Amino acid sequence: MDQKTWVDRFFDPIDNAIYFLIGRKVTRQAMTWKVYTLHMLATNLVMALIIFVILSFQNDLPLNQLGFPGMAAFQAFNTAISFITNTNWQSYSGESTLSNFSQMGAITFPMFTSAATGFVVAMAWIRAFTVKNGGSDLGNFYRDLIRFLTRVLLPICLVIALVMIAQGAVQTLDASLTAHTLQGTDQTIVVGPVASQGTIELVGTNGGGFYNVNAAHPFQNPTPITNIILIVLMALLPASIVVAFGEMIGNRRQGWVLYGVMGVLMILFLLLCIFPDQHGTPMLTHAGIESTATVDQPGGNMEGKEVRFGIAGSALFADITTAFTTGAVNSAHDSYTPLPGISMLGQMMLQCVFGGKGVGFLNALIYGLIAVFVAGLMVGRTPEFLGKKIEKQEIILVSLALLIHPLVILTPTGWSMVAPYALSSLGNNGVHGFSEVLYAFTSGAADNGSAFAGLNSNTPWFNLAIAGVIFIGRYPPIIFLMAVAGSVARKPTTPATSATLRTDTVRRVLVRDDPDRGRADLLPRARPRTHRRVLRHEARANLLADALDPRSLPETIHGTETTNHPEERSAGCAISRRATEKRLHRRAVPAGFQGIAGQVPTARTDPQSGDVRCVARIAGDSCADDRTDPVRTLERLSRLQRRRDDHPRLDGVVRQLCRGTRRRPPRCAGPGRSSSACAC
Repeated sequence: MDQKTWVDRFFDPIDNAIYFLIGRKVTRQAMTWKVYTLHMLATNLVMALIIFVILSFQNDLPLNQLGFPGMAAFQAFNTAISFITNTNWQSYSGESTLSNFSQMGAITFPMFTSAATGFVVAMAWIRAFTVKNGGSDLGNFYRDLIRFLTRVLLPICLVIALVMIAQGAVQTLDASLTAHTLQGTDQTIVVGPVASQGTIELVGTNGGGFYNVNAAHPFQNPTPITNIILIVLMALLPASIVVAFGEMIGNRRQGWVLYGVMGVLMILFLLLCIFPDQHGTPMLTHAGIESTATVDQPGGNMEGKEVRFGIAGSALFADITTAFTTGAVNSAHDSYTPLPGISMLGQMMLQCVFGGKGVGFLNALIYGLIAVFVAGLMVGRTPEFLGKKIEKQEIILVSLALLIHPLVILTPTGWSMVAPYALSSLGNNGVHGFSEVLYAFTSGAADNGSAFAGLNSNTPWFNLAIAGVIFIGRYPPIIFLMAVAGSVARKPTTPATSATLRTDTVRRVLVRDDPDRGRADLLPRARPRTHRRVLRHEARANLLADALDPRSLPETIHGTETTNHPEERSAGCAISRRATEKRLHRRAVPAGFQGIAGQVPTARTDPQSGDVRCVARIAGDSCADDRTDPVRTLERLSRLQRRRDDHPRLDGVVRQLCRGTRRRPPRCAGPGRSSSACAC
């Protein structure tokens, strides 16, 4: 937090001016999770009221050249809730309902603030795993919000809007222009600040377009180049927050593993979205429509798609807009074949295939925390994530955040299928009509905003029901996850040990329980190689444990105490020392083979046979269950160094221990060398 960057000299004056308007005292306040969340909710409430007032009284506000009346109360309420939560569900047609002032003040303005809100909440949540103040300072909501607006969103949107204008997107304060058609009549074409709104619509993963057809309109998305630009913009910031997560916690691999999992899911859904539509449908084939791609026509299911984008460009856009919960469209989702429809619904229901900025990332970590918790229970130890223990309180809050999503989707969907005032809005009967209703509530709960267009959602029931779904699907999960952040921030960070279930490797994506090794392991490898490797590293661990235990030094060096218990030999505890010493001189004992919580078995060495054996035994347990704690390795090394004069053979043991700590082994022999010069 508050790290200096080279752009501070340019943006600090702007930020300070805004801090002055908000209040310098509140912008300098260190915020706990409760204070941070409270200020976020209060700010969103004020902005929602502003949006509602602008929409309701737009007939009395400037830049209303076409004389549009104020929006009805239910629809204004739905729109205000939708845009302040980054959902951007539209039950209206923008070019025939809103003035340019409303488009800028009630639509474009919350596109910036809602996107920034989700992002900064995610940043505060990540800080909970890195702060050392017990959660007393997770940042300042206002400083985070303003900095994200001035340093990320506004510069990107300024540059991209100029590119879009150069490609042919419209940007003007005029409300309309008159075109003379070939038939000799006049046509009024609605224009406005399209390029600026269309840019933040995609950068902020908002989705609410200036026009009813959204990115399918040539004034908003004029060329295939702009289509690619808009697709990249949708993925830009939600994908980058995953990488930023790895940077903030100091573990880039953790971020890239999470990124890889999301990327694989997105590609699988993309294939499910493209190929079925490219193949077409049997009904079209039976009707005599050519579904095979040729030079003259693209083939497949082209219904509801722009010819200039084709099936691939349209399906890619549809997959990205539902994966990143943007909601912008360049084709009619209602016209896709069933499997692409399932792909869109699936990504919004999961809400973790990248998802929207901040909130989608947090939803992905919900699944991660639950997976870590279950895996920890499988091996009988307290689950940890990023060094923080995940206990009962955290898992209850995470579970509530997870269960809200299906609850707010299925409950109103079921009611809408039996209520007459809801059924009257269906444009299609049967199963597809159900899909339209299910898609509408799924889109609202996922902060997406796209729709199957056959549903008339501008009714009192759907305006209120979808607004309620949007509200419940947005804020309670954020509150629960911020409570989790406050809880883990108060806990000390536990250093990683061999018992820690690592989540920063690809092999940790799939976990299995291996009680013989006392840890959560991965997919099984070849059994003979695994067996040899375990035995080899256990032998090395036994040698180090033997030397690290001060009570065992005389017995180890002089061999006065040995064990020849037949059960130990049959249990596989006798391992050749000669084969192990070669590797002891080359490598340290790997952390993965040090047992539970950094522990290793207690051992003794038989000077006659050269075997390493387990001495202390618990009835019925294998030698891997006999443990001693070698945590203070360097302290015990110093004890060994002080006792070298009494036990000359300790010099070789210390050399091995120095290699075990990955330090250069000392040279203690020779004239003029004292034991103080032999430190590792």
